[in-house]
Amino acid sequence: MRVLILAGTAHGYITAHIADPWTTMNDGGLRVRETGDYFRNLTVPGLEAIVITDQGLPDGLAADKESVHTLLEHLSQTREDTPVIILTRDPGQREAWSSLARQYPQLNVHEYHTPRLPVSLLIQALAQLTGRHRNKGRGSSSQNHDIRSAQAGGNEPGEQKGRKRSFLDRFRSKGKDAEAVQSTDPLSRELANISRGMSRIVAVTGHRGSGLTSTAVNLAAEAARRGLNTILVDMDAEYRGLNLYFSGFDEQARKDEHLGSSLIRMLAKPQEYRNNAFPVQENLWITTLSYGFQDQRAIQQFYTSGKLAGLLSALRNNFNLVVLDLPLDAMRQMESALIHMDTFALCVPNNLYSVLSTLRNIELVFTKDSAAYLNAKTKVVVTRYNHSSRFHGDLFTPEKVAELLGSGLSDSFRFEPALAGYVPASPDFDQQIESDIPIVNSGPEFERAFGTILLRLMEGSG
Repeated sequence: MRVLILAGTAHGYITAHIADPWTTMNDGGLRVRETGDYFRNLTVPGLEAIVITDQGLPDGLAADKESVHTLLEHLSQTREDTPVIILTRDPGQREAWSSLARQYPQLNVHEYHTPRLPVSLLIQALAQLTGRHRNKGRGSSSQNHDIRSAQAGGNEPGEQKGRKRSFLDRFRSKGKDAEAVQSTDPLSRELANISRGMSRIVAVTGHRGSGLTSTAVNLAAEAARRGLNTILVDMDAEYRGLNLYFSGFDEQARKDEHLGSSLIRMLAKPQEYRNNAFPVQENLWITTLSYGFQDQRAIQQFYTSGKLAGLLSALRNNFNLVVLDLPLDAMRQMESALIHMDTFALCVPNNLYSVLSTLRNIELVFTKDSAAYLNAKTKVVVTRYNHSSRFHGDLFTPEKVAELLGSGLSDSFRFEPALAGYVPASPDFDQQIESDIPIVNSGPEFERAFGTILLRLMEGSG
């Protein structure tokens, strides 16, 4: 089923959440006023829906209403059954769209009141169309063209359209007979060979500001895309950075106190993880604390090494990959749980300040024995890799970062760690927070980078 997205600059954000049975017709951002030229050049038939967002209507109410009217008139003459969905947070457009909806029955307008378009609203609107397509010829009820408001509930962001699923269905058991990911390039073939019966617990760590949360998010996203059942656990109870990357969680947590305390509930009752984790998409779950959760007594009671060890044991039995967002200074409270972690992805940008800050953090946080364990299980991820950075006149390569960490600068970290890979620096790095689209999905360079890192981390420590 093919959908035309008229979302202007929000095209990437919208298309990232389009899933089966829907596919996007246009590759780039389009505005409603540009549809005339688009339809004149359209060579592929099969348009079954149009989605319009506020970014596709940038010209002011009068001009935008005229553009939508022109589009609807064109559809009524050529594709009269094609539904048009407008998703808007502009209450001033309510009457304009209502009058058009009375004239054109295929127009549906959904209104929301959050700063960003809720993913759940988009999914709900498309799911309704999916059901309508399936009910054609079955005496389906007439459409409701009233303007709707986005409320709590509805379909979750990870729910497939057109198919009602049980909540428990999301936790697919991991078995060795699971369907392999289709392999084309060598990296894909290597990743596809990873047993779906394998479990790894990877703690992504580093000093604050080293890019560890972005690394954790993108590793989890890449693992899920490769077919690995993955959960991302935000153990940074102070900064709670996952809220920035997953607005769907933040939106729901404002309305659901139960969800806002997800991490504490997971730590308190690991066996009930199915009820407390948040589904982002197929194969990907997260647990964190919302910004609004302020119960310090609960944090002190459950944010402990013993509780984390219990949670990791439960998750290991049900996921291929458990990714922890765990800054070095937060490990002070979790030191005795380190033995439950298979690999540490140590995030270090390729500059001397970051290398020294990392080693200093290790000295301050760990006992000698714990530091030695960390050292033995560490693989370095060079984040925000600057190709022109130099050290003592030579290029500051990823290999040089790993070498320098184990060169004797610290008595607590004495052996050169293995290298997992590097993440290229990019001016678009922060846009993943604005768009909810991990940077691993922005192009082949980042896909290769995080795919390589994922493979080396899943292989375990050297």
